[in-house]
Amino acid sequence: MDVMHSKRKKSALVAAGAIAFLISGTISGSAQADSEEPVDTEQLALTEFRDNLVTEDRGEDVQKFDGLNDGQRTNLADYLLGETPATFTPPSDAEVEYDENGVRYTRGDFTWGVPNEMPTVGMRAAGNSMWGTQWFSFAGIKLIETKLSMTYTVGWDPNRGSVITGIQSYNCYVTQDADIFAEVTASNAKAWPNGWEAVAECEVTVRRGAPTPWGQVTWSSRTGVQYLVGDNTGMVVAHGWR
Repeated sequence: MDVMHSKRKKSALVAAGAIAFLISGTISGSAQADSEEPVDTEQLALTEFRDNLVTEDRGEDVQKFDGLNDGQRTNLADYLLGETPATFTPPSDAEVEYDENGVRYTRGDFTWGVPNEMPTVGMRAAGNSMWGTQWFSFAGIKLIETKLSMTYTVGWDPNRGSVITGIQSYNCYVTQDADIFAEVTASNAKAWPNGWEAVAECEVTVRRGAPTPWGQVTWSSRTGVQYLVGDNTGMVVAHGWR
């Protein structure tokens, strides 16, 4: 069974770089810190966020960002600075919308997406392969997307019929991360056959280093478990967060 750790690094503006700029470039030394006005961390967060979208060549998202009103910009900055805690699962009062692309849960400008996945890549000699993705966005700008893939084998049991005989591999990935003050990692947790179903789980951790107006960095982390379930016919029957 594969054991893999996957981490998507931002192309140029990583959290450490943004924080280093704040500490060393804006507030360098206690004497200067005493004389300087507090840093506008909201504007810093928004500027770094937009610059990162430009660096990653996400032109449509840059246009969406430029179209945000003042209230939306404040809400986005609160999220980036950790003042609005992010959750892997949508809140219970989120609005739910179903369409041909999957399920979306929306609360304010935040949206949690659970796309419909292809049931399987195919019945192969090597086994059944499938995947599930989850994403989180603000005002249409995708902030984080993770992917869990799995390959398993199916055999015949004279008493139970077609059953899952083993997990060949499973892998967890961070496929998108626009959160400039956070490092998002995904690592394999566990996978197992369960009769007529195969189950895989990965652990996703968001470690945030949010700057304060006086140059310190406040660290916090949050972890969630993403899961994927396939059946003995090669269909994706469930995927989401636990």
